[in-house]
Amino acid sequence: MRKHRNVFLLAIVSLILLLSSRPTLAQKTDVITFKNGDQLTVDIKEFTRGKLRATTIGLGTIYIEWQVIESVETSKIYQVELSSGVLLLGTIKRAEAGAGMNVLTASGPQAVDFADVAQIQRVKRDRSIWDRIDGSIQWGLNYTSGSEIGQTNFGLNAYFLEAKYAVGTDLSGTFTTGSATNDTQRYNWGVNYYRLLQNRWFWLANTNLDSNDQLGIDLRLLAGGGVGRFLIKNNSSRWMASAGLAASRELRLDDNQTQIEGQLITEYSYYFFAPKKTDLNFILSLYPGLTQSDRLRGNFDTTIRWEIIKDFTLDLTYFYSWDNQPPQGAASNDTGVTTSIGYTF
Repeated sequence: MRKHRNVFLLAIVSLILLLSSRPTLAQKTDVITFKNGDQLTVDIKEFTRGKLRATTIGLGTIYIEWQVIESVETSKIYQVELSSGVLLLGTIKRAEAGAGMNVLTASGPQAVDFADVAQIQRVKRDRSIWDRIDGSIQWGLNYTSGSEIGQTNFGLNAYFLEAKYAVGTDLSGTFTTGSATNDTQRYNWGVNYYRLLQNRWFWLANTNLDSNDQLGIDLRLLAGGGVGRFLIKNNSSRWMASAGLAASRELRLDDNQTQIEGQLITEYSYYFFAPKKTDLNFILSLYPGLTQSDRLRGNFDTTIRWEIIKDFTLDLTYFYSWDNQPPQGAASNDTGVTTSIGYTF
């Protein structure tokens, strides 16, 4: 089983090395006007999760809160997604009056209120793929001398957004050691592909590799897909839900199993900036058995992330996993709380 941990650690190191170097060459020709009248010339990358990401000469990458911006102007082509699900493609000019912008589409200019904007993505970017990847790395270590129990947890998530699709990967692991207890491990590595459609609908394809000593799962490989929709998508919150099918292969303590399951996933995120940038994220995944109809397993994770200083965060995560038919001799649930320091890129 320990060889799985080595493979997992090697994968994390490889991803960190791939993401560690990204070019920053680009023309700074976009103009942002703030509500106090100041202007800033930048290269706009995107707007998502309540903040505008841009690069500047001297300051590098910066993040600007959406509510402090009066107008945006650029001659580059962007896809603007509204909270209603409408997609607009064109260059962006400042509004004639008030906080907003005009999107110059092929069918004519469209006036857009800032409050209605859910996301902005650059089209036909000239940057390399690595420069368009965003994400974060987390690391935590806990130890108590009284119980002589230590816990290490780490994670990495990265995503790449384009006008019609999004690709993301998430890795997380928790390892517990103690002189009076057996060492245990819990890790998960997932890769997700979203094909974005009109009116906030999307197709989903995903793969997962995970292990959980507490639940008696040495290794589980899952591949699934389905259809979903963003029920809420604006500049402060998102709520998505999807339904589909998944095939899994499990190496268990008592036996090995291959089965077909339903796949139900819902995720809600909320983010705000007072007094510090804060992200709340909740995700619930359910897998009702189809080939084994009386089985139900699932996962629930919630994370609160506070920005300590620029690009550095404090994460508090609660996780709960359960299986109503665990392997013989294994527990039916696994739960815990982890704390970690993170870096966003």
